[in-house]
Amino acid sequence: WVFDGGNWKKRNEKALTRIVLSAAKKRLTRAGLFVGSIRAGRILVKRGNREFPVSDIICRDPKDKLKGVISMSAFVADEVGKIVVVGYSTRLDPAGATKKGPRDHLAQMLGTLRVTK
Repeated sequence: WVFDGGNWKKRNEKALTRIVLSAAKKRLTRAGLFVGSIRAGRILVKRGNREFPVSDIICRDPKDKLKGVISMSAFVADEVGKIVVVGYSTRLDPAGATKKGPRDHLAQMLGTLRVTK
């Protein structure tokens, strides 16, 4: 999503990321999923050598016991007054066959991010 930034600044990216994922967590809980606690951190995007805040939550569907993880990041582009929220979700593979995790995919998506006037 891309939307008007309002009064948000780059220094608010971590808080904004947490706010957006908290809202998603509430919706997932209302939908009947078991949702874990939010894990926050940062990811480094090699292209452009930029760090982004990232937050993850693990979800489980009580009906079929499938688990998944959602990773989100919020990027504040001060110069154009926009906020970009990028997210990625994937099923957690119990066999560990998935080589890339959701943060890796999210970093790849963020590496292509360009916001201009």
